[in-house]
Amino acid sequence: MKYPNSQLLAAFPCLRSVTAEEWAEAQPSVRRFPAKAAILQRDDAALYGMFLLSGTARINRIEEDGKESVMGILAPGKCARCSCSAV
Repeated sequence: MKYPNSQLLAAFPCLRSVTAEEWAEAQPSVRRFPAKAAILQRDDAALYGMFLLSGTARINRIEEDGKESVMGILAPGKCARCSCSAV
């Protein structure tokens, strides 16, 4: 897929300022996940940025006792890294 792609720029207009060299260095990819898939672990939040282009994503916290809490819901146009780092 060629970057920047139009769907990405439509959802995240702030990325229009990213240069071709920066896109090449970042080596972005578009991935699709099945419903209820774990797409990002808390320890990965500092390593990866994920931009939600379609669908919704839940941010869950799983306690040591196994209890799961929904911390937030992401909609298209939201950045998972930005939201997860605040949790």
